[in-house]
Amino acid sequence: MQDARSLSTPISPADKLEEHGKPVDMGQCCELVGSLLYLSTQTRPGISFATGVLARYMHAPTAA
Repeated sequence: MQDARSLSTPISPADKLEEHGKPVDMGQCCELVGSLLYLSTQTRPGISFATGVLARYMHAPTAA
């Protein structure tokens, strides 16, 4: 790990998401977040934190 290079993440741990906007299709939203979860565990671990944050808002997805 001494020679490992760090990469910037797509979201900062200090960023907060807000729930506002009009509701969106729950099925499509679940499909998109599920695909991102697969990518984050199999091929793109750099997006795992951002995907986890998105997954927390799956109970009532809205559009910005």
